Parts: sequence; structure tokens; C-alpha cells
Amino acid sequence: LKLFKYYFLNIRNVFFFITHEWIFHQIVWSNSKRLNSNLKSIKKLNKNFDFNNLKDMMIQNYIEDLDKYQIQEKIGVGSYGVVYLIKKIGTDELYAAKVTKVECLKVQDQKSFLKEVTAFSRVKNPAVLSLIGFNFLNFRKEHFPTIITEYMPNSSVDKLLIKYPNFPSSKRYIILLGIAIGMECLHSHGIIHRDLKPANVLLD
Repeated sequence: LKLFKYYFLNIRNVFFFITHEWIFHQIVWSNSKRLNSNLKSIKKLNKNFDFNNLKDMMIQNYIEDLDKYQIQEKIGVGSYGVVYLIKKIGTDELYAAKVTKVECLKVQDQKSFLKEVTAFSRVKNPAVLSLIGFNFLNFRKEHFPTIITEYMPNSSVDKLLIKYPNFPSSKRYIILLGIAIGMECLHSHGIIHRDLKPANVLLD
């Protein structure tokens, strides 16, 4: 299902750009006598359609109201922060919420956090956790940013190897392939993981 969504998104994006190019040529070349007026219309359209504003609007859509979620349990602690299993109130939907340990009060810190979340939101790949949303506060309304992602129920590779030391080599290769695909995707977006280790490789 995740692979289907991934490829469907890419096909939809390609279709959008092909349609955009077709409309562009139709506007420009449909009537040579109106070429100048069409060019003015296109310039006006491009001026009003600001891709940077579109990106900002998109990241705004990821802001989540934490009151809609309920903490179930703590499932991880790291140098970056604490991870909780959370449930969306009124549903059976489970997610993971990572609450940072560092306060985000300064404007520069907020910009840095927003830049990280924006980059995260643009990565769409079955081998990379999907971003659900974020908030500049934690569940206690304190200034510790929270990032909500999809929940991986089968924990991490380090715990898997402790529980099953003779884990089949074939499945190890499948996991390695997933890691390679995920890293390739991140690098193609100019993102460096910086903390790749078994504890940070999650299993669905």
C-alpha cells in the first residue's frame, strides 16, 4: 500500500506538469494575433503564483493540535528527545510523537526547527517515516517542539537482533535494502541523516 501511494504521487505530479506545459503552449500558440496579450497574462500568472508561498502554505497544513491526541506510553529516549506512542482521540489511529529536549524560544531556533520539518515534509518514500504533523509546543504546552510521524509497531533493528540473534540472513538483506533506499532518497533531497544506527532503523 505504501509503495502504491508512493508511485501514485509521482505519477500524479508528472501528470500535473505535463498538463501545465500543454496549457502553456495552448495559451501562447492558439492565436498568433493575441500572442502579446497572452504573454502578459502568463507573466501576471507567474507573478501571482509564488511557489515559495505555496511551500509555506503546505507546511502550515502540517501544524497539529496536540489536544486531539492522547499519550499512551513512552516508547523511546534519545539524545534528541523523548518518543511517545500517541492515539488520536475518537479513533484507533496510533502515531509516534517525538518531543525535543531543547526549548525553542529564540527566533533562530524556531527557523531551524521549521526548516527541518519542511525538509521532512517533502520526503515521500516507503522507506522513510511519513510526517503527520508538528507543533512548536509539547503536550504540556511548554516550548519543546513536537514532531508526529507514523508509528512503526515492530520497534527497531537493535531490539529485533537482541530478541532474535539468529535472525534469517534473507530478512537482513531486505532490511539493508530498505536502509539503502531510504538513504538514497534523503540524499537526493539534500538531507544527511547524521545518526544512522540500528536503534534508528524502525520496522513496520
